[in-house]
Formats: sequence, structure tokens, C-alpha cells
Amino acid sequence: MLLFSLVILFTAREAPADASPFRNSAKIEIEYAVPDTSSLRECCVIYNFTASGADTSCNCTGAVCISAFDREKIKIIRSVPERFKLVLRYSDRTVITPELEYNGMNTYHKLLITGNRAEVITPVVKTRYSNYGVALFATLIIELMIAGIYFLTKKIPARYLFVVALLNLITHPILWITAANITGFGSSLIWLEAIVTAVEAYAIFRILNGRISLLSSMILSIIMNLSSLLIGGFIYLLMY
Repeated sequence: MLLFSLVILFTAREAPADASPFRNSAKIEIEYAVPDTSSLRECCVIYNFTASGADTSCNCTGAVCISAFDREKIKIIRSVPERFKLVLRYSDRTVITPELEYNGMNTYHKLLITGNRAEVITPVVKTRYSNYGVALFATLIIELMIAGIYFLTKKIPARYLFVVALLNLITHPILWITAANITGFGSSLIWLEAIVTAVEAYAIFRILNGRISLLSSMILSIIMNLSSLLIGGFIYLLMY
């Protein structure tokens, strides 16, 4: 039943990772290389384009629409395209962005505008660093609480909670960056999560040196990771 639930979660397009966001919108933040007072009058999504050109008419086509925008941020609602560009019409010029890609989350991009050119400067975690901090913090708190309860019932010294915290500080960013930049947050994430769960279980078993069996360590790791996956994901979604 647990395996079935995991498969359903990770094969869905809205699949979350540990304390991760869900897909329902795309957010683009804009910075300017030099002070710029021109107003952003219109913007639109291009998702039918070729190397030779694209439709820049700024019509809201299908289910893809700009829900809100200003000079510093843009939000796309409903069906976020897998690949898209933006047309930004300023009072004195038009800027077409490089190709942006849906990254399996609430898609986030950051752009740097220099004159009539746009450069993608999205962080490696594909979200704001502050948002990633929320995800990491939520994962740490949830898993430490679960491990703390288990250690208390098994009379394992509380100092070993440091092991759980250290493992998360290592595995969480590795998993997140790998998923955000290589595998995506789709069905392949189940294998990444499985690897992380196994690594954490074995590390806990070895470091606790006889205070916990390998089977118990694996069960504990599964409960911790599944809890941070579900509870942490919703916490992130509410704060995103």
C-alpha cells in the first residue's frame, strides 16, 4: 500500500518532493541591470515558437494566461507550458526572453533585463533561496520530531538526533538540486527518494552502532521521509 501510494504521488504531474512545492502556477521575478523607469505595459506567454520566430501578438491562447504582472514580477496561472518564452512590452521597447522550462514545481524563474535583452539568472534550486530554506527547515523539524519520539521510546540518547539533522543537511540539497536540474520532480523522483531513504537508514544503523536494528532503521527512515514528503510539501505550498 505504501509503495502504491508513492507511485501515484510521483507519477502525478503535481508530485511533491520532500517539503516541496506543487505545480499550479509559474512565477517570474525581474531585475534590471541599470536603473530603468520605463513602464511594463503588457506581457504574454509564447508557447508555440520555432528557431525562426514566434507569435508575439500577446493573445491569451488556450488555458495559458498572465494573471498579474508589474515591473518586478509576473505570474502565470492555469496550464503552465513545458517550454515557453515571454514577450515584455515596455513603454520604449519590446523584450523577448530566452526559453524558459517548467521545472516540476511551482515554476520559478528570475530574469535580468539589460536594455532590450533578457538573461535567465534563476538560482540553482529553481526557487527563491528563502523558499528553499523553508523546505529544508520544514523537513528538518518534521524528521527530527519523528526521530525524537522514536529515540525516546527506545531510550536512545537524544544526542544522536544530531545524526538525523546532519544527514538531512547533506541529502536534502543533493536530492533537490538533482531533481530541479536533471531528473525533474516527476516519476524519477521516487528512485531518488528511495536512494535517500536507504542511505539515511544505513547511516543511522551504522552510527548508532547496535542501538537500533537495520530493519528498524529502515522503517524509521521511511516514516521520516514519507512524513516530510506529505506534511512538508503542504507547508511549503501554503507559504510559497
